[in-house]
Amino acid sequence: MDNDDIIYCILLLVSLFTGHLVKVTNDCVARQRLVSGVGVVMVIVVCRQHCLHSLLSAVVNALILLLFNARLVLVVVYTLSARAAVSVVIHLAVLFRNLLLHNDNDNDECICKARNK
Repeated sequence: MDNDDIIYCILLLVSLFTGHLVKVTNDCVARQRLVSGVGVVMVIVVCRQHCLHSLLSAVVNALILLLFNARLVLVVVYTLSARAAVSVVIHLAVLFRNLLLHNDNDNDECICKARNK
């Protein structure tokens, strides 16, 4: 059995146990905290360092909802998302251009000499 299979089996058992605890818990706030905590732990266990983007996005969006007026929330989220999308497109364009330049020439020295002129 692979390590990932063992982790998924353990998480399945934890989710079954958590489901029983949710049924037994009468307090709504305690139920929400339990499910949120277990969910965050499961995401961290499964995704490891790749979950940081999702957690950071959730925290930023929660802060936007708490700090801004309800009328401004949509504008702020849209502005941040549009700036991030433009940044990603620019980075991908530069990467693609660099890959094309690298594939056109067999030597990296040729690229360096052409850039230095």
